[in-house]
Amino acid sequence: MERAHPARIFVMTQKPTHSLEPRFGWHSRGYLPHFDGGELAQFLTFRLHDALPQSVLIRWREELKLARPGEAEAIMRRRVEAYLDQGHGNCYLKDPNVARMVQDALLFHDQKKIPTGRLGRHAKSCPPAVHAI
Repeated sequence: MERAHPARIFVMTQKPTHSLEPRFGWHSRGYLPHFDGGELAQFLTFRLHDALPQSVLIRWREELKLARPGEAEAIMRRRVEAYLDQGHGNCYLKDPNVARMVQDALLFHDQKKIPTGRLGRHAKSCPPAVHAI
């Protein structure tokens, strides 16, 4: 089974900085890009490992090599969302028990350490991915 790597499809529009100091904007600890928007609400999507095969991402990257950088990023985002909406993979989030477990994990530190929103309604209609604010 192929394993997708979200960091590999991510296209940064700003070069990350390497620092231990907290800062706003894009930064990196050397392996994954991070965005700190301070008090800004952020929308987070993560997908299950089998929801989007690596072969599909490779094909899309090849197709978008000649596109302008901003245009390629927008097209890639639309393609990923459309593919996830089709419900490929095992779609474990169809199981209400699994969806509840993920929601509980996201809300565990709610109002304690990190403010997280509720597991979006989209998790029920799009079982291969989780969306949170």
